[in-house]
Amino acid sequence: AFLVMAAATLLAALASGCGGSSEAAPLKKPQFVKEANAICATAQGERKAQVEALAEQSENSDGSEDAKEVMQTLLEPVGKMSDELGDLGPPKGEEKEVKAIIAAYEEGASKLEADPGGPDSVSAFDKANELAEAYGLTDCTI
Repeated sequence: AFLVMAAATLLAALASGCGGSSEAAPLKKPQFVKEANAICATAQGERKAQVEALAEQSENSDGSEDAKEVMQTLLEPVGKMSDELGDLGPPKGEEKEVKAIIAAYEEGASKLEADPGGPDSVSAFDKANELAEAYGLTDCTI
């Protein structure tokens, strides 16, 4: 029930924020953290559903899926999450920290897209996760 309420609140906030202004009004940190965690929880749910769908699909296929294609599917929610976090108005004076978190998620996604099975594949989001957790975004870890 909480997740449904959070999603509804988030959708309402996003809908009201689509008026064409380039910068969202700054939020107080508790409100920012609450809304950001709701965005992340939604993205994590989407990612989990995609992982399950891909696992089911791979059981019923010949295994010919391209690793990059699979990775792009798994990274879609991360990209969406980064975009939505960027659309929130960061608290005054904390814009730099919020931008660093978003940039770290985008960097991790870029690493995985470039080399899905490479040496960075396990640790691609370590920096982003560390920054997000330190900021209070506990639902954003990947």
